[in-house]
Amino acid sequence: MSKKKANDLKTIAEINVTPLVDVSLVLVIIFMVTVPMLLKPMEQVMLPQAVTALEERKDVVFITITTDARVVLDRKTIALDDLSGEVKSRLALSSEKVVIIRADQSVRYAVLKKVVTTTKDAGAKKIVFATDLKKKR
Repeated sequence: MSKKKANDLKTIAEINVTPLVDVSLVLVIIFMVTVPMLLKPMEQVMLPQAVTALEERKDVVFITITTDARVVLDRKTIALDDLSGEVKSRLALSSEKVVIIRADQSVRYAVLKKVVTTTKDAGAKKIVFATDLKKKR
Protein backbone atom coordinates (compact mmCIF):
# COMPACT_ATOMS: atom_id res chain seq x y z
CA MET A 1 0.00 0.00 0.00
CA SER A 2 2.84 2.39 0.68
CA LYS A 3 4.14 1.83 -2.85
CA LYS A 4 0.80 2.80 -4.26
CA LYS A 5 0.81 6.06 -2.34
CA ALA A 6 4.35 6.88 -3.49
CA ASN A 7 3.26 6.54 -7.12
CA ASP A 8 0.23 8.73 -6.52
CA LEU A 9 2.44 11.48 -5.10
CA LYS A 10 4.48 11.73 -8.30
CA THR A 11 3.10 14.52 -10.38
CA ILE A 12 3.42 14.54 -14.08
CA ALA A 13 5.11 17.78 -15.08
CA GLU A 14 4.04 18.78 -18.60
CA ILE A 15 4.13 22.21 -20.14
CA ASN A 16 1.22 23.05 -22.38
CA VAL A 17 2.84 24.60 -25.48
CA THR A 18 -0.36 25.15 -27.43
CA PRO A 19 -0.86 28.78 -26.27
CA LEU A 20 2.80 29.52 -27.01
CA VAL A 21 2.45 28.18 -30.54
CA ASP A 22 -0.78 30.16 -31.03
CA VAL A 23 0.81 33.44 -29.94
CA SER A 24 3.91 32.79 -32.05
CA LEU A 25 1.81 32.07 -35.12
CA VAL A 26 -0.20 35.27 -34.64
CA LEU A 27 3.02 37.30 -34.33
CA VAL A 28 4.43 35.75 -37.51
CA ILE A 29 1.25 36.60 -39.40
CA ILE A 30 1.29 40.19 -38.10
CA PHE A 31 4.90 40.64 -39.21
CA MET A 32 4.16 39.11 -42.62
CA VAL A 33 1.37 41.64 -43.14
CA THR A 34 3.10 44.77 -41.81
CA VAL A 35 6.63 44.43 -43.26
CA PRO A 36 5.61 44.90 -46.93
CA MET A 37 3.73 48.08 -45.96
CA LEU A 38 6.82 49.45 -44.21
CA LEU A 39 9.07 48.73 -47.19
CA LYS A 40 6.74 50.39 -49.69
CA PRO A 41 7.87 53.87 -50.79
CA MET A 42 5.90 56.81 -49.49
CA GLU A 43 4.60 58.12 -52.80
CA GLN A 44 3.63 55.75 -55.60
CA VAL A 45 4.66 57.26 -58.92
CA MET A 46 4.68 55.56 -62.32
CA LEU A 47 7.82 56.89 -63.98
CA PRO A 48 8.22 57.11 -67.74
CA GLN A 49 10.60 54.59 -69.28
CA ALA A 50 14.04 55.29 -70.77
CA VAL A 51 16.78 53.31 -72.49
CA THR A 52 19.73 54.56 -70.41
CA ALA A 53 20.20 54.88 -66.66
CA LEU A 54 22.42 56.96 -64.34
CA GLU A 55 23.65 56.25 -60.83
CA GLU A 56 21.68 57.67 -57.93
CA ARG A 57 23.54 60.43 -56.09
CA LYS A 58 23.33 61.33 -52.42
CA ASP A 59 23.75 65.13 -52.51
CA VAL A 60 20.88 65.89 -54.87
CA VAL A 61 17.43 67.31 -54.24
CA PHE A 62 14.53 64.99 -55.05
CA ILE A 63 11.19 66.45 -56.14
CA THR A 64 8.27 64.06 -56.66
CA ILE A 65 5.11 65.06 -58.52
CA THR A 66 2.22 62.66 -57.91
CA THR A 67 -0.71 61.87 -60.19
CA ASP A 68 -2.89 64.40 -58.37
CA ALA A 69 -0.23 67.14 -58.91
CA ARG A 70 1.01 67.17 -55.32
CA VAL A 71 4.64 68.26 -54.99
CA VAL A 72 6.74 66.25 -52.54
CA LEU A 73 10.22 67.49 -51.64
CA ASP A 74 12.31 64.86 -49.86
CA ARG A 75 9.20 63.04 -48.53
CA LYS A 76 7.50 66.26 -47.39
CA THR A 77 4.45 67.55 -49.25
CA ILE A 78 4.72 71.27 -49.96
CA ALA A 79 2.72 73.86 -51.84
CA LEU A 80 3.91 74.81 -55.30
CA ASP A 81 4.29 78.44 -54.14
CA ASP A 82 6.70 77.36 -51.36
CA LEU A 83 8.84 75.23 -53.70
CA SER A 84 11.30 77.99 -54.62
CA GLY A 85 12.32 78.78 -51.05
CA GLU A 86 12.60 75.12 -50.07
CA VAL A 87 14.71 74.25 -53.12
CA LYS A 88 17.00 77.28 -52.53
CA SER A 89 17.68 76.18 -48.95
CA ARG A 90 18.38 72.59 -50.01
CA LEU A 91 20.59 73.61 -52.94
CA ALA A 92 22.65 75.81 -50.63
CA LEU A 93 23.77 72.60 -48.89
CA SER A 94 24.52 70.78 -52.17
CA SER A 95 27.82 71.19 -53.98
CA GLU A 96 26.59 70.10 -57.42
CA LYS A 97 23.18 71.83 -57.32
CA VAL A 98 21.44 68.90 -59.05
CA VAL A 99 17.68 68.36 -58.83
CA ILE A 100 16.04 65.06 -59.77
CA ILE A 101 12.35 65.28 -60.63
CA ARG A 102 10.28 62.12 -60.24
CA ALA A 103 7.07 62.97 -62.08
CA ASP A 104 4.28 60.49 -62.70
CA GLN A 105 3.83 59.89 -66.41
CA SER A 106 0.24 61.15 -66.22
CA VAL A 107 1.14 64.56 -64.73
CA ARG A 108 -0.03 67.51 -66.84
CA TYR A 109 2.70 69.36 -68.70
CA ALA A 110 1.71 72.74 -67.18
CA VAL A 111 2.45 71.47 -63.66
CA LEU A 112 5.74 69.96 -64.76
CA LYS A 113 6.76 73.17 -66.54
CA LYS A 114 5.98 75.24 -63.44
CA VAL A 115 8.09 72.93 -61.24
CA VAL A 116 11.03 72.99 -63.69
CA THR A 117 10.89 76.79 -64.03
CA THR A 118 10.66 77.28 -60.28
CA THR A 119 13.54 74.88 -59.69
CA LYS A 120 15.74 76.59 -62.28
CA ASP A 121 14.94 80.03 -60.83
CA ALA A 122 15.87 78.70 -57.38
CA GLY A 123 19.43 78.06 -58.57
CA ALA A 124 19.53 74.49 -59.86
CA LYS A 125 22.39 74.03 -62.32
CA LYS A 126 21.23 70.64 -63.55
CA ILE A 127 17.69 69.21 -63.65
CA VAL A 128 17.29 65.50 -64.31
CA PHE A 129 14.08 63.54 -64.86
CA ALA A 130 13.88 60.14 -63.17
CA THR A 131 12.71 57.30 -65.40
CA ASP A 132 12.35 53.53 -65.26
CA LEU A 133 14.68 51.51 -67.42
CA LYS A 134 12.87 49.94 -70.38
CA LYS A 135 12.87 46.17 -70.33
CA LYS A 136 14.36 44.55 -73.40
CA ARG A 137 12.10 42.08 -75.14
